[in-house]
Amino acid sequence: MMLKATMNYTSEDVKKYCRSIRSSKGIFGFYILLFIVYTAAVILFILNDTPAYSLAALLCVQIFITAIFLFMVFTAKKLPEKEYEKLRQKYKGRPVFFDFDYSKVVICTKDSKDDFYDAIEYKKFDGAVETDEFFCFVQKNQDDIFLNKSAFTDGTAKDLEDILITHLDDKFTIKCSRELDF
Repeated sequence: MMLKATMNYTSEDVKKYCRSIRSSKGIFGFYILLFIVYTAAVILFILNDTPAYSLAALLCVQIFITAIFLFMVFTAKKLPEKEYEKLRQKYKGRPVFFDFDYSKVVICTKDSKDDFYDAIEYKKFDGAVETDEFFCFVQKNQDDIFLNKSAFTDGTAKDLEDILITHLDDKFTIKCSRELDF
C-alpha cells in the first residue's frame, strides 16, 4: 500500500508544530521553580542578617538564573520563525510530496529546476511522534520532518500510524488526546 501526502508548509503550520512537538514546559517549569527557591533563599538570608558576601553570591546566582530564563523565553518565541525560514529555503516555497511505502518514505518537490529529493528508510529514523495534528520524524543531526495529518491525498493517518508501529516499534510515540484502540 502506498500512502501519499502533499504539504504546503505555512508559518501557521510551523507555529502549531513547534507548540505541539517542541514543548519545553518542563524546562520552563524547572527554571521557574529554581527562581522561586532562590528568591525565597535571598529573602531568608536578608531576614537572618546573613553576611554581605554570602548575600552577594546568592544575588549573583539569582541574576544568572533570571538571565537564563529570559533568554529561554525570547528564544522560544523566535523558534517558529527560524524553523519556517529553514523549510522555506530547503523546499524553496514549493509543495512537498510524501510517498510512504512499506519500507521507506520519499520526500520531494516536483519542479523543473532545483528539485529536492530524499528517500529515507524507516529504520534510519531515530524516532517518530504522532500528535493530534502532526507526524514528526526525527533523525540525529538532521532537522525534524513533520507532516500535517490533513495532508494525506491517498491513505489515512491511521495507515501511516500502522506502518510506523510496525517499523519503529518503541521509537514511535503517540501523543494524541484520542483514545487508542487495542
